[in-house]
Amino acid sequence: MFRALTHKFHHGDIGLLQQLRVWYIHARGKAVHLWAMQMPSSNVFVLERVAKASIPSSLEEASDLTSVTNLLWLLKLGIDQTIDTITKFSSSHHSYIEDEALGDIDNDKKREDLRKTIAAKVQKPTRGAGYGDLLPDSFTRTPSFSDGGND
Repeated sequence: MFRALTHKFHHGDIGLLQQLRVWYIHARGKAVHLWAMQMPSSNVFVLERVAKASIPSSLEEASDLTSVTNLLWLLKLGIDQTIDTITKFSSSHHSYIEDEALGDIDNDKKREDLRKTIAAKVQKPTRGAGYGDLLPDSFTRTPSFSDGGND
């Protein structure tokens, strides 16, 4: 998604690109994990597990539905913020292109081409390196989405 956005809006504001979070849900065993990926700088990606919820499999575990609901609510808030960030990123690209066409961009305010911020080939982890089955502990705090989710 980061590569697609940088190719489509290659003159967008890099600050907005760095605020962007891509959301993933990962089901494993009887648990669901909510992950967010961010790109704080060129070719550096941070994957953070935001929440974990146990899936109830019997009536005795019905109280686990609260954690599933909370996880889904965090996902909804995160997606809303991601859509807002993408909209602002797109607008920043289009306004820059218009200003450039009108000659309103000074040399010191020229933006770099964001297509160069993500490597063409992504390095993948080595299989069997001994860390594939490890999952981090979830945060005990609830992430805030009012400031970009960076608590």
